[in-house]
Formats: sequence, C-alpha cells, structure tokens
Amino acid sequence: MMKTIQIAVVSSLLMSLSSGTSWGQDQINAQEDKTPVTDRQLSVMMFADYGRSYGYQTMLAQIQLDTAKADLERDRQILKQTVELFERNAIANIE
Repeated sequence: MMKTIQIAVVSSLLMSLSSGTSWGQDQINAQEDKTPVTDRQLSVMMFADYGRSYGYQTMLAQIQLDTAKADLERDRQILKQTVELFERNAIANIE
C-alpha cells in the first residue's frame, strides 16, 4: 500500500516537472504582453490601498486607546485600595 502511494507521488512529481517548462514559457509570454493600466484602475487601486492603510492605522490607534484606558482603570483601582488602607492606618504614611 505504501509503495503504491510512493509511486503515485513520484509519478505526479515527474509529470509536473516535465510540464513545468511549458508553464514557465507561458509565464514569460504573459509578462511580455503587458497591458497598460488605466487611470481609473490605478485610482481604484490607490483608493483601496489608502483604505487599508487608514483601517490599519485606526485599528492600531483603537488598541492604544484601549490600553491607555485599561492602564488608567488599573491605576484608579490601585489608588482606591491604597487610600482605603491609608485611612484604616493599615499601611505606613510613606507609601
């Protein structure tokens, strides 16, 4: 069973390698037949790229904002605990 699978894999690899030369030639011909990009296509591509960039920057800004809010809330809780302990004389005045 294993030998049959190995033979099938090797034969498919050999077939793909033999057909690879013609595929490479097709790709070279496709690169030679370049069609010019119109202004409309270029503007749509630039608009889409700008949209992705804006979305990414907005996402990063929101993450930073959420992090700052979480830090402030953590500090507020720590301050509240410290004040309560200070009022009960559970901690020294130095802290």
